[in-house]
Amino acid sequence: MKMSSMTALLAAGEWTGLSKVFAQTPSPPKNGRSNDVAPSNGMDHRQIGGLDVSSIGLGCLPMVGYYGGKYRKQDMIALIRRAYDRGVTFFDTAEVYGPYTSEEWVGEALAPFRDKAGRDIPVFVAGGVKNGADMARYMKEGAAGAQFATRFIATAECDASEGYKQRLLAAKADDITLVKSPVGMPGRALRSPLIRRVEDGTQPPPERCVKCIVTCDGKNAPYCISKALIAARNGDWENGLFFCGAAGGEVNTLSTVPEQMAQIMDEWRAAQ
Repeated sequence: MKMSSMTALLAAGEWTGLSKVFAQTPSPPKNGRSNDVAPSNGMDHRQIGGLDVSSIGLGCLPMVGYYGGKYRKQDMIALIRRAYDRGVTFFDTAEVYGPYTSEEWVGEALAPFRDKAGRDIPVFVAGGVKNGADMARYMKEGAAGAQFATRFIATAECDASEGYKQRLLAAKADDITLVKSPVGMPGRALRSPLIRRVEDGTQPPPERCVKCIVTCDGKNAPYCISKALIAARNGDWENGLFFCGAAGGEVNTLSTVPEQMAQIMDEWRAAQ
């Protein structure tokens, strides 16, 4: 499996609860391998480009203990292989998960299936991919494709509020900054009044904490991330945490998803 030094998307899926999945996962065999059972035909599949992938994916961030708990490598590899046996062929990992730990565990867990299939497992680059030309460059380096996110916020189909979209469209490069969220993860966001107050040390602490995420220390957090994300979703510029990518300042036109897809592919073809 080819690993990238940048964020890699092996799967875009939702994490549905490590404890529930793990509770159904039998103890790994002594050789640490799955029984090499083919993925279940009962799983719904979708076509992404020329790839046939499961509709349900497995997110591998919690495996490294990010949301609390400590898990053994051997157990997590067994869990990933169990998911594959159940028909899951989408796995989400990234350089920052660990860092590096999640990528290494996913790579080791899926190696037997790669060897059995006789070909590499497709890896999608994610994070900092601005356009189709970038995707073409990464594909020449071995990626199967790329994930785009920020440019799709400014589409008619996106359910973000009109206020969120207009703030993104008006943003320049220096309006985007690297922030550390209350849950500990770094990310890029628009420098909203909330972020400026945090930078200045004038942001009032949260009034209460419902402990929605284990890694968030409500007593010392500069703000409630749940409230900040909801505020951003609703277009509340004063109190919102408006996440966006590094190239958010280059998004300046409201469009549609089909228009964005066509533009990305035109940029990709021009870079061949």
